Amino acid sequence: MDRGKWRGGLLRRSIFLILVGAIIYSGEMVSPCRSMADAEWRFTPSLNISGLYYDNYYSSLTNKTSTWSAQYAPGFALDALTGRSRLTMSYTANYNQYFGTRKATGATPSLDLSTQDYLGHNLNLYGATKFATRITAGLQEQFVQTREPGITDNLSNLVTREEYWMNTVAPFVTYDLGDRGALSAQYRNEQIMWSNTQNEPNSTENRGILTATYNLDNRNHVDLQGQYWHRDFSASNLLVLEVPYDNYQSSLIYRREMNSWLSGQAGAGYEWRYFDNSTVPNVGSPVFHLGVTGKTDRSSLNFAFDYGLVDYTIANQYFRAYKVGLTGEHHFGERLRAYMGGYYQISDYTNDFGRNDNTYYLNAGVGYSFCHKLLEVSLEYDRTNNDSNFPINNYADNVFMLRLTASYGLPRK
Repeated sequence: MDRGKWRGGLLRRSIFLILVGAIIYSGEMVSPCRSMADAEWRFTPSLNISGLYYDNYYSSLTNKTSTWSAQYAPGFALDALTGRSRLTMSYTANYNQYFGTRKATGATPSLDLSTQDYLGHNLNLYGATKFATRITAGLQEQFVQTREPGITDNLSNLVTREEYWMNTVAPFVTYDLGDRGALSAQYRNEQIMWSNTQNEPNSTENRGILTATYNLDNRNHVDLQGQYWHRDFSASNLLVLEVPYDNYQSSLIYRREMNSWLSGQAGAGYEWRYFDNSTVPNVGSPVFHLGVTGKTDRSSLNFAFDYGLVDYTIANQYFRAYKVGLTGEHHFGERLRAYMGGYYQISDYTNDFGRNDNTYYLNAGVGYSFCHKLLEVSLEYDRTNNDSNFPINNYADNVFMLRLTASYGLPRK
């Protein structure tokens, strides 16, 4: 794909979506007497400078490549609020430099890793406006451009280092039923575009989500949810062409706020996936989710369990997966914090080859704030390990990172 066209397309899309979000916010829409000047807002510029060391950058069993990397990431966060509207937006541009060489192996030539330098982007946008007493409409958007694998899906086990961007746009409308609950409808468009489509396929997904919420009381809620989505793929040069599919899913979700610092949810359902080509068999699977979130002034803890089918993958390599994750953070006094987390995932492939992967990820770090909390220096360690009954897919990767973060929140207006 022509890289100028690729980058130009993603830039135009991002600018368009930012403008859409601004329009959603700017109108207290039906009240011209209200404007951004009336909003309560906070703007926080930031800068991250990081040094990283990877001992197996390409997650390879046979040709481990170690590399040093430097990241420079200026960004900002914006939060604006009026009586009827809210806009939150965060953006980071991160320039990534790599140092080192990947050795030649087999038919793969050596590679100067400085050719992999790139400018990444991360944009998150949420805008909502209350049009009437009971009706709220808004837009969510997330844009990521990166070489980091796995962002394409919560259950993904991709390890490619090809550059790609992923954009998700989700307009929604909610009708408030008062104490009884709410009805909501959402449309979601997701695009995944690779800079090199010789190895990975571009994809577009269109999804509709309907949710009916019933409030048992002010702390207990039940959601009945139905989803339908169609995922399509553009042609790539892979020997196996990806097959489009239609997916139907229904779920029942129970949510409870135990107290001011602890909440949880449990959901169960079923999904049916129908492929457009009989070369890939149709598949169905139960879906489960269990989550617990706790937060105090000094500590936070998040636990999640998920089971279901992976949504996006390459060469029709679909699988069911169990995933258990845990993250936590604690502040010791006013300056020192420690955080850790990780997950364990079992991936059971649905094709006839019987592949099964066991993956675990660990993350731990400490941060120290100084200069009136305007600056923080942090040290972090990550480890990913994949154990497969297909040994070619085995790998272990260790990453060490030192980061300096500067941020300053401008006073609320």
